[in-house]
Amino acid sequence: MSGLAGFFAVWRGAVPRRLARAARHAMVRPLLSPARPPETAVERAILDTLATQGPLSPRALVSHVACALYRLEVAHGGALADIGLFGENLFAPEVARALESGRGTLWDIEPGS
Repeated sequence: MSGLAGFFAVWRGAVPRRLARAARHAMVRPLLSPARPPETAVERAILDTLATQGPLSPRALVSHVACALYRLEVAHGGALADIGLFGENLFAPEVARALESGRGTLWDIEPGS
């Protein structure tokens, strides 16, 4: 994917292909005994969202967490950096990467029925 295509994918809020290929009814659930504590703000936001919302589909989880990170960034002056132009979709690729990297250590993505 070219840089320009990547830019427009983020701008539109496209979910990365890895998550789009996941089963439509898959659910993300936190592990009862995680292998490690969350190391980043994104990992903490994912776990906080799962704790308050319960199990979610990967797509819904990415959307919820990206929205929460966007609101947090705007509250801390992110509007001055023109992140409002992109909205919450700016954070979706980062959340999707964290979701994949924490799979099996902090949460699991279980196929649905």
